[in-house]
Amino acid sequence: MTEEMQKLTLDRTLDLEARHLHDESRITHLTADLRRAEGRLSQLNDYLDEEGIVVDWEDDKGEAGTSQVGTSRGRGSRGKTSEGGAAPPRRSRRTRGSFE
Repeated sequence: MTEEMQKLTLDRTLDLEARHLHDESRITHLTADLRRAEGRLSQLNDYLDEEGIVVDWEDDKGEAGTSQVGTSRGRGSRGKTSEGGAAPPRRSRRTRGSFE
């Protein structure tokens, strides 16, 4: 093997090792990011379990109602009034950035 070929082989080996170290570093950072995100989602779930969330909805057929989850007041109640009848139809409250 000539000196030029040895230098080229060494350069490629060093490049591959540097790339490998960079990939390991990225994996370490991504793993830490995922753990933080998991912690935040857990906190959000705990909050929603305590506070609940209420969503007014309307489907394509014009059926409307309210879904309520995460509270002792009515887990999963859908479109019912306190008297037991159907809730009056409402338009969805869409905010900027919501999905259509």
